[in-house]
Parts: sequence; C-alpha cells; structure tokens
Amino acid sequence: MHQDATLDVCGKRTLEYVVECLALFNRGHDEITLRGFAGSIPKAIGTARILQDKFGIDIAESQIESIKVANMDSACLHISLKFRPLSAAGVSFDFPDAFVDYSYYSLLLDWHFSKAKLCKISKKDHSSVKDDRGQSHPSGRRTHLLTVMEKGDDLACIRNDALLDEKDGDPKAFSGLSEALYRSGFMLPSNWRDLIRKLSSYDDIILGIDTNVLYGCTVSEHLLPLLSIAFPKKYFATPNWALLVVPSAVMHEIEEAANIRDERGFLQVEGRYGFRAMQEIIELSQGTDIPGVSLIIVGEANPILDTRVEIQGLREDFCKREDKPFDRRSRRSFKKSTGDMIIRDQYKAFLRCIDFHKGTYFITADKSNAALARTEAVNPIFIRRPDASLSDIREIINPKIETDGTDPIRFIVPLGKLAFEMAVSSGQIIIEIGDKTINLGADAKGERLDLWVNRSLLIDQHSRAQLMQGYAGRIDPRVVAHTMRDLQEEFVGLND
Repeated sequence: MHQDATLDVCGKRTLEYVVECLALFNRGHDEITLRGFAGSIPKAIGTARILQDKFGIDIAESQIESIKVANMDSACLHISLKFRPLSAAGVSFDFPDAFVDYSYYSLLLDWHFSKAKLCKISKKDHSSVKDDRGQSHPSGRRTHLLTVMEKGDDLACIRNDALLDEKDGDPKAFSGLSEALYRSGFMLPSNWRDLIRKLSSYDDIILGIDTNVLYGCTVSEHLLPLLSIAFPKKYFATPNWALLVVPSAVMHEIEEAANIRDERGFLQVEGRYGFRAMQEIIELSQGTDIPGVSLIIVGEANPILDTRVEIQGLREDFCKREDKPFDRRSRRSFKKSTGDMIIRDQYKAFLRCIDFHKGTYFITADKSNAALARTEAVNPIFIRRPDASLSDIREIINPKIETDGTDPIRFIVPLGKLAFEMAVSSGQIIIEIGDKTINLGADAKGERLDLWVNRSLLIDQHSRAQLMQGYAGRIDPRVVAHTMRDLQEEFVGLND
C-alpha cells in the first residue's frame, strides 16, 4: 500500500489527466486526490466522471475551498478517488501495426520508472560505418541527452552538459532537448504572471497566433493551463471566451516545414515540428474538452508571395535555432520580412471586418515581430521563453506555483509525454530504465496525422517485450488503450 497521492488539474487535455490518474493507481496507490483550480474545476469533475464511468474508479468525497494562487484569488476543488480493480474480461485488443498509442506506453514507462526512480534518455545516431568489405551498417552510437529522476513529489531533469562542449558537443541535440522540455510543459514562459494578468483583463478575447507559438505548443501547454488556475476578478474566471485567429500565412509556413524531408522521404526535424504544429491546431480546433476556445484560419494565400526567399528563410531559421539555441540574436535569419508582414496584415484585415471592442492581442515568441506589431498598433504579447535563462542550469525541476496552502501547484510531466516530445525533436530515442533498453520513434514519414493526434510512437517488438517483462502493475494496459481509443474519438476524432 502506498501513501495517498495528489494530482493537480490545470487546464490541459482531460484524457491526459485520466491516464495520469490511472498511472498513480497502477503504481499501487489506493486513493488519490484530484485538485481542480478555478477554471479547471469542470475539467477535474470530467476527469473523475470518466474514471468512474469507464474504469470503475470510486468517487469517495469532494470539497471546495478558497485559496490564493500567486497572490491571486482562486478556488480549489478536492475530489477523492478510490481504486477498484479493472476487469480485463473479453479484452483482446492489440495494436495492428508498429505504432503504439500514448496511454499504453505511458502506463508501462511510468510503472518501470516508479521502480527504478531514474532513467536515461539518449538520441539514436543515424550515421553509418563501413565494415572490412566496404558495406555500410548503422553505427549503433547514441548521444546521451537527459537523466530523469524522482525527487520526493517532484520530477527532475538533468541535462547532459557535454552537449554544449565546444569541441565534441552537439548543440543541435541540446536545442531539440530544450524544445521538447518546453513543448511538454516542463518549462513555463518566464513572464507567465504578466500573461495571466493581461489576458484576464477582458472576459472575451481574440488572439492572433504567430507560427512560433504553434511550434512551441504555447497555447495548449502554457496559456490555457495558466489561465485556468486563478480568478483575477476573485469570483469568476476570465477570459471565458477566446477566439484563436491563425493567418493563412502561418499555415503556409507550417506546410513548408512539414514538407522538409530527406532524399528517402523521411521527415527532417523541421518536418516533425510542422506535424507537431498541425497536431496542436487539430487539438485546439476539434478538442471538445476545451470550453470557450475556438480556432479559425483567416486570409487568402497569395501565390505571388510564395517565393524561394521565404522558404529558404524558414529553413535558415530552424538551422540557426539549432546551431545557437540560446543566442536570441540568431533566432531569426536575415531574410525578407514578407512572411511576418503577411501574418500581421491578415490578422489586421480580420479585425477590420468585425465589430469587436474587447481584448485583441497578437501572440508571438519573436521579439522583432512583437516590436513591429506594436508599431502597427496590433497590441502584441511577447512570450518570453525560458531557454536563455536556463541555459546554464543543469538540473531542471518541474514547474511549481506557490499557494497560501501547504502544497504548491505542481505541473508534473509524465515520462511518456516527455518521451513523445523528445522523439519529435530527435526522431528516434532510447530510454534506459533499470536493465531495460526501450527504442521509441516518432512518425518518420508523416503519412498519418492520427498518429500525431494519438501521440503514437514506433516501438519495435523487442522493446514491447522489454516493457512487458517483469511488469506487475495493477492495470492491464490493453484495457486502458482499448477504452482510450473510443474516448479519443469522442474528444478529438481520429480522421486524417
């Protein structure tokens, strides 16, 4: 029997919290407490209902209290859940291909991690070596990226300092690692308090979205969770309605990125980022558990402005981010400003066509684009990413926000979610837990968008056997995967 656990619900996808609750029960906890804050209280209730209706978990009791979060008024709902064994009768579900859904591998990875308390994540080297007969074979080399360990109730990521070594380091791998930590929600924007206060000034808002915001999954992993935890106006959450406006020029940039492949048709890192951005758009536009949020694409494509200069500039941007990940001066290439200008113009044209007199903002992680937007009176919000401030910090602890209670709000990132984002950045990764070595890969060819929506990863038969070897969790992961597929269709949809 394990000590009772607590899971904080803070505005991310409902099904993520369902899997996290099941993972805690799977570790051996008999009772867990869901804490829903402010705007996330309905999400906590929805999570508890799914666990009760679909998995037979008992809801013991609930209570609500008033607290302060980051010196702002909030409400906190406590829901006590008690474990009841899941029946596996009649379940013969298995994955028809080499790709495995998130709920399945996340449960298994979490259970092994709970026993080992530590794991190492490496990037698979795709280089080859020649044998005595001149034939090429995979080198088998790997680059260690990250060590993940539990520290009490927190999760700690220790980055490999050697990646930044001037002689033998791999700055591209370090950049991809930072991107993965940010996309997974393990790092918050450094100006998150200002973001909450500014976006909460109105009950209805319109947000113009820049391309880099979609690449970083800033809306789903940062803005929505942060906006859901406090009541800046004390007794009601604002905003209660948000329209996300994506200019078609942004879609053009994402499309160009998603088409960057090697000569064999495999996605390069830019291509995987493009598909990850499309996944973000689908979840924001089709997700039924994101109340009050709508997404539209505005503006018409102009083929005259689809120039080689823009395409080359986009590729140079990615290269500069990878080569010098913490040099903000190198974040943008010296390319024509056509793309950013069109993005702003399409957003401004949309605003001129509607009669809206509340909060309108243009969100970007590009300082230059934010400055230009200000000169055009577009009211920008600059997302200050934490990469630069954390470049010299070796150990990163999951984000926490202090309350006036005894326990802070913890943004715990499951190992499975971190593994998915690292696979997006690196293509293929290796996770070492105890005596097990697990190979995971992202969709290499980008042929099925449902693989991204499901956060599915390529897992070979040997690695699947490794995951099941010695597994003694309380829950059959096949039962969860079978049920979660139906729920995923209901919440988002799987059609390409």
